[in-house]
Amino acid sequence: MSTTGTEMKFPKGKRPVLPLPALSSPRTEDETQMQLHELEAQRIELEMRNAELLQAMNETEKVLQKYSDLFDNAPVGGVIMGRNGMIRTVNHVGAQILGGGRSDLIGRRLEHFIPDSARSIFTEFLGNMLTGGQKATCEVERSREGNRSIILFEGVCHAVEDECRIAMIDITDRKLSEMGNQKQRLQELSGELARANREHHQEIFRHKQWEETLNVSLSQQRKLASHLMSVREEERTAVAREIHDELGQMLAALQLNVSLMAQEYRDHAQLVARTKAMENLITASIMTVQRISSELRPVMLDILGLADAIEWQAKEFQKRSGIPCKSIVLLAEKKLDRDVSTAVYRIFQEALSNVIRHSGATSVQVNLVERKGCLTLTVRDDGRGITEREKKDVQSFGVAGMRERAEAYGGKLRVCGSPQRGTAVFARIPLPGKE
Repeated sequence: MSTTGTEMKFPKGKRPVLPLPALSSPRTEDETQMQLHELEAQRIELEMRNAELLQAMNETEKVLQKYSDLFDNAPVGGVIMGRNGMIRTVNHVGAQILGGGRSDLIGRRLEHFIPDSARSIFTEFLGNMLTGGQKATCEVERSREGNRSIILFEGVCHAVEDECRIAMIDITDRKLSEMGNQKQRLQELSGELARANREHHQEIFRHKQWEETLNVSLSQQRKLASHLMSVREEERTAVAREIHDELGQMLAALQLNVSLMAQEYRDHAQLVARTKAMENLITASIMTVQRISSELRPVMLDILGLADAIEWQAKEFQKRSGIPCKSIVLLAEKKLDRDVSTAVYRIFQEALSNVIRHSGATSVQVNLVERKGCLTLTVRDDGRGITEREKKDVQSFGVAGMRERAEAYGGKLRVCGSPQRGTAVFARIPLPGKE
């Protein structure tokens, strides 16, 4: 038999008493007996149900008391807060963290116990908790009586509930431990960085030593190359002088004797013809000796100077190759340093030689200018233009030789090429004793 309608509540330990229904009319003894049995059965059933309800209430109170004890004695702080921010319940640890009695904290706003320095963070935490429907967290750092502590707030507030549950955990020791570990790690990293820095400085020192050694070696090589070029020029000068003075004079005297013999024996036609042939051969030999002598060491370079030697060499190039060669020479002094003049002249010779061998040019423009204490030589042609691969080719001895001559005297050499604009050689060498 079951009951319906509003649930009935009874005082603890009291048994409910049900009123007897009023008799509407006299009944027979059997009917009365039957009704009494039914009422007795109802009473027994109600007593059993009442006992079940009392047992359920007792068990519920035990469970509630159990969870209340767990909440009160939890190792972390606990707060139950309404959506309006008011504290409804707080456990012992929570009261210790917030710094007040449990009864004094109920009904007060939780945010009043947050320091001003962390108020914005905590306000954001409350907003996330109230609107997100998921667990929100934040860390609040505070200082009380000279003791610094860090509290972790974790809270959740479901949309269908009117209250929020917040856990407060003192993570000061953990943070300090993490900071200690971080400090130790930083110290280890600092030590590793210091060791790496020392190794880096040692490596830099070794590289500097290697660089200084390399610079000394390069300087020695350049001095040696300069010395070899000077020795070679001196040898060329000596050979050119010997050829010009000795062989040239001998050939000139031989030519004169042959010419006189041809005049003395005019009546001997066959002898005259033979002597004329000999004279022509001697004349060609004299011209060859002059050419070889000038190529070894042009007399103009030593007698007239660099400007005249450049102009003479440009005319000779035009005669031999048939390529027009215009020259513009602007020098403040006619006689310049002998070694620098020789280097510029040899660079000029090599540039013209490259024009003949490789460029296929139809014209050449030469400029030699003295400016700001430096000689600047420019040789341009309108040929096919040198390529980057040709400039970087290790077998390109001509360009390497020109560059070596310029650098031997503290100068620079640059070679540029373009298919539409030909090739240009720029050499800039400082003059000794000039700014």
